[in-house]
Amino acid sequence: MKHNQQDVVQMFKGITIWEISLFVPATLLFLYLPVDNFFHIIINVVIFFLCVIGIYSIITYFKSLKKKKM
Repeated sequence: MKHNQQDVVQMFKGITIWEISLFVPATLLFLYLPVDNFFHIIINVVIFFLCVIGIYSIITYFKSLKKKKM
């Protein structure tokens, strides 16, 4: 049992903020939007990728602002 707990702890140490910040929108997107057919699934994936690009752009913008102020 102790070995399994150590594996779980190591797994959570490896989780990055990107994985957490992208898991929540992806989960909400696929729970909320319809996935009745293949076309809707493709639309959901496109929306998710556009959200990822937006999140990445916002984070890099704020990082650049933070570097300029220092």
